[in-house]
Amino acid sequence: MHAKVNDRISETRDDILDVALKHFRHFGVVKTAMADIARDVKMSTANLYRYFKNKEEIVVACSQRCLSDRHNHLLTVVNNPEAGAGWKLQEFFRESLKYTYDQTDSNPNITELVSVITSKHHEIVHEKNTTEQSMIKSILEQGQEQQLFNIDNLDQAVKAIHASLHLFQFPVAMNIFTLKELEEKADAVTSLLLKGLKK
Repeated sequence: MHAKVNDRISETRDDILDVALKHFRHFGVVKTAMADIARDVKMSTANLYRYFKNKEEIVVACSQRCLSDRHNHLLTVVNNPEAGAGWKLQEFFRESLKYTYDQTDSNPNITELVSVITSKHHEIVHEKNTTEQSMIKSILEQGQEQQLFNIDNLDQAVKAIHASLHLFQFPVAMNIFTLKELEEKADAVTSLLLKGLKK
């Protein structure tokens, strides 16, 4: 009985997040009200507050869902059993860029959601960075095992590579450069990184 109730609650929360994400992407966080979300989920605003205490809690849940989707996408690169470490590092940058560009290009108001998270919820940013660094570390360890990379300080290398990834995850950069320009920049960065890792 309790399992069925919990399943229904989980399904309803998912429905709410589906609707909320559509609103945030189309109208932005500021112009989206709890009443707007409730209306499209076909429930009262009062009932919506039974599932989320306020709009910011919905923003956080939407962000966590988006980040989970992104990380799962990048894991397909990291866990590719047929690919070498060099290819994985290059594709990791390319796919990070492409994912960010696609999200920003098709959802221009998504930057408001990013702004709320980066300014008020540093724990989510930290979790994102930790997950990405773990994936980069996995690639570098594979490169060492394959004797492709010669790394003296693995943790330092992970942090440096992760820092060089930031431009290709920054929504504002997606509006400044074309996708082709960003791809060229990403390829140039990974080319330099791979040369350094092989010394």
